Amino acid sequence: MIDLRSDTVTRPTEAMRAAMARAEVGDDVYAEDPTVLTLQERVAELFGVEAALFTPTGSMANLLAVRSLADRGQEVLCESSAHIARAELGAHAAYTGVTMRTWTHPRGQVDLAALRALFAPDTGPFFVRTAAVSVENTHNFAGGAVLPLADLQSLREWADGVGTRVHLDGARIWNAHVATGLPLREYAAVADAMAVCLSKGLGAPVGSLVLGPADAIAEARVWRKRMGGGMRQVGVLAAAGLHALDHHVERLADDHAHARLLAEACGVDPATVDTNIVVVERADATAFVAAARAGRAGRDGGADDGAAGHAPGRQRSGRPDGGVRARRALRSAVLHGGGTPSWGPAGSAGPAEDGELADGGEVPAEPTWLRRRHLDQPELDGAGDEGASRVRRCMRGRIRSDWATVVPSSKTQSTRATRRLRRYQLT
Repeated sequence: MIDLRSDTVTRPTEAMRAAMARAEVGDDVYAEDPTVLTLQERVAELFGVEAALFTPTGSMANLLAVRSLADRGQEVLCESSAHIARAELGAHAAYTGVTMRTWTHPRGQVDLAALRALFAPDTGPFFVRTAAVSVENTHNFAGGAVLPLADLQSLREWADGVGTRVHLDGARIWNAHVATGLPLREYAAVADAMAVCLSKGLGAPVGSLVLGPADAIAEARVWRKRMGGGMRQVGVLAAAGLHALDHHVERLADDHAHARLLAEACGVDPATVDTNIVVVERADATAFVAAARAGRAGRDGGADDGAAGHAPGRQRSGRPDGGVRARRALRSAVLHGGGTPSWGPAGSAGPAEDGELADGGEVPAEPTWLRRRHLDQPELDGAGDEGASRVRRCMRGRIRSDWATVVPSSKTQSTRATRRLRRYQLT
């Protein structure tokens, strides 16, 4: 079973487990765990902030960050599908007495016009004051959308002008960093407080951090204990985070590539996939998911999709077999329900060719996305004979690689792949 519900279903690699086993530990409630201290200092340095505090969950990190900006009875403005508003079970109201008002954007983006209309200055005993604006980068429920840095900087400038503050939910800020190539410090510079997560695409089993000024983090340490988040010899978990920072950040680029490949197989325009989340919208999502689970029960290589309303597939790193699993998931999507992208050129995949796969499934013809990518050969235009030859050699490798993601290797299937290469006149 290939589980594509979330990048939170990652499991530690053997190397990460080894790092956890040899971690030096102490009592973190006394701020004496050396591995936790190292992690906190390292993350603070990466983001260019004064201090950081390790927390067991991303929700707690967000709660502590927002609490440092907004007092009880004040409000935070955020996008309507923001994680802090939709997926943290009202914790900000329940624990710290903060209310929220929202704007709506289909891609979870900053909308300065809407913010100007929503913003409430301090008017004394008449209206709730807007204490902060929260943004989420990347935006989970907007399909992992990246918020452009220029928009965040415009938000920072506006917030300074009206005297409000900015919270950044950076649970997947690592994905934005890898997707754009922009330094983490530039993202952190737009925020007064932020949260980052280690247990999603980075593959650590547990852990997030809240980042901000030293005095705010000192107060957050008190509130963490008050909320039951004081932990003792937790360096075994911090060690997983340090290992992830050393070995898994750059691997997020592989996740992004796998997600775009999966999007194509599922009929979703890959241009809409910024990072590692693919959202497949279906009007009958609840029934579709139930039928898919029932139909795939016991089937090797089936793909488990998400909850009602949409079926998000989130590729993940932190596993040595991640690329293999992504290719298996893609093959399953093509064989068992992945359609032809409606946005591609005319044509269809057509009926299955003769023969069967090793697992009993039918061999599909090339999906339209594969045919489009290589038959059009735009790279050959104006390349000249020598340049065209180099391009063809490159494309041979790409076709073999792409076809391997759909058809598992065997002598028979390799012959079929070679036949396709001849059809493309690249052999």
